[in-house]
Amino acid sequence: MWVSAPTGNLEWTDGICWPACAQDCFAIGAALPGRQQVHHARCAIVDLLAVAPATSSSNAYAAGCSQLLREAIEKANYDWQREANNLPAAMMKIFQRTGTPLLDSATGLTFRELNVAAAIDEVFDKK
Repeated sequence: MWVSAPTGNLEWTDGICWPACAQDCFAIGAALPGRQQVHHARCAIVDLLAVAPATSSSNAYAAGCSQLLREAIEKANYDWQREANNLPAAMMKIFQRTGTPLLDSATGLTFRELNVAAAIDEVFDKK
């Protein structure tokens, strides 16, 4: 099972909220729909962005996309163990690698915006 957490709907640029900062919990941030712009709480430990008006929505989007990727991994017989020690961490690496880079002018950090189609394509292309 994949557990993820939104980073918070505050405009913080130097930290994130609990539970996103908890150990073994993925910090899911938000990017403005249609604008490829990072918004709300974000810092260097944000794992991934999802397109959403709020981080609670980004969390739901990331969770749904993780279910699609998990099914693709199974159908493609993808060797996820070469990515990480557990399936959730392997899936996050795939999402990060295939995500669209977004530079955040407020922090100077580059985040990855989730691209589920690219993640699924990679899983099937590397079969």
